Amino acid sequence: MKRITIILIALLMSSALIQAQETRSNVFGINMGMGNLQKQDLIFSPFIARDWSPLNVLLNYEHHGKIDHKANIRFGQFSDNIGEPFSYYSRGIEYEEWPHSFTNLDLNYSISKNVLQTSSLTISAGGRIRNRFQISYFEFGHAGQFSYNLSTGLDVVIDADYVSGKHRLNSSIALPLFSSQARSPYTGQDDGYMERIMVHSDLKVFVEQLKSETLQSWGKSQMMDLEIGYNFALNERWDLGITYLFVMNLHNDPVQYTSIENIIYLGTSIKF
Repeated sequence: MKRITIILIALLMSSALIQAQETRSNVFGINMGMGNLQKQDLIFSPFIARDWSPLNVLLNYEHHGKIDHKANIRFGQFSDNIGEPFSYYSRGIEYEEWPHSFTNLDLNYSISKNVLQTSSLTISAGGRIRNRFQISYFEFGHAGQFSYNLSTGLDVVIDADYVSGKHRLNSSIALPLFSSQARSPYTGQDDGYMERIMVHSDLKVFVEQLKSETLQSWGKSQMMDLEIGYNFALNERWDLGITYLFVMNLHNDPVQYTSIENIIYLGTSIKF
């Protein structure tokens, strides 16, 4: 009897240990999406560029514990031909126009802590380090113009998660506490710009442009990220999900800059 009791206690302890080991606090997800971009940069053109593009990728990593950590990389590529198509001649050779191209890259890292938790609902709040790089190349026939809008800063983030069985709804909103922004000069290529690109290396040029950042208040720079997602648990490790992302960038120094993205992602995530 004594031996059976010891065996039962050992089995219970091993079962509890196995369950503890199966608790998964890390999540990695990969998502592909169809996105719409609407963009206007009055430094270079009064026209509004619009495009639907399937070239949108979102990679995210989450670690859940007393403090939640989240990191994500977001990439989007768009293009647009504004106005009627045309051709032009250079040195006697006829060329077709190239579309304007727009590349958006976000690198973000956030930490947050639960402020409200029930059996099914969790609300957390925290901060996010934002790195948002929006690169454009405007094509004007024989000549083109490179444009950049680089923003780094600290955001306040509020997350909400609702779980019911295999279903999970989540939403997140991020608003800037402060931003440091580097933007193409009003003349497109001023003396400072020409000096920065003399380093003759793409990476060094990028670093030099970042050095020209200036602090921006909400009055000059308004940004917002709104994310709403749904996940279905296939099993203990794998989820399938759909995510809607709204990204707003409005800047008015030295003149108006507007970039609005609406993206729908489909993806999968693994818990480990």
